[in-house]
Amino acid sequence: MRTALLAAPALLLAGCTTASAPAPTTPRAEASQAPAPTPTADTVHALGASVDADDITVTAYAYKALPAAGATQHGVIDAKACNRVAEDRTVSQGPWLLSFADDTEAEAGGTGVLRPEYPFDGRKLRPGQCVRGWVPVELPKSARRPVMVVYRPSLPGRELRSVSWRIP
Repeated sequence: MRTALLAAPALLLAGCTTASAPAPTTPRAEASQAPAPTPTADTVHALGASVDADDITVTAYAYKALPAAGATQHGVIDAKACNRVAEDRTVSQGPWLLSFADDTEAEAGGTGVLRPEYPFDGRKLRPGQCVRGWVPVELPKSARRPVMVVYRPSLPGRELRSVSWRIP
């Protein structure tokens, strides 16, 4: 009798593991349901890529080194900005810069280097309006070829997204 009582739970457990019972499964994510990665500030784009940077869409099409004029050397960035919100936005050369492999940067600034020139002091863009032109950058005398074009806007009290494009 004692043997029968001890064997009964074993038979009950054995009955729970029959071949007809479904095996436990763990949920598995399907590749088609995974969201696409969201670009971050660390993403470096190819020249020509248009990227949303807060309220505007910016594009760096090209970088070009200009022949040195005396002691001054310049480079230019072919840049475009489009207002994608319902209010006016102001754009200028200020956020554009060149980045070098040694972590130094050269900020935009200057006029008359190459036409059409990107707005210098700032230009209001109406909703949906775009502006494109060359952004001049005075390069340091010791500068080697820049490795990236960077758009780094700033606005007091608000953190804005930077965008980078690799120069081939």
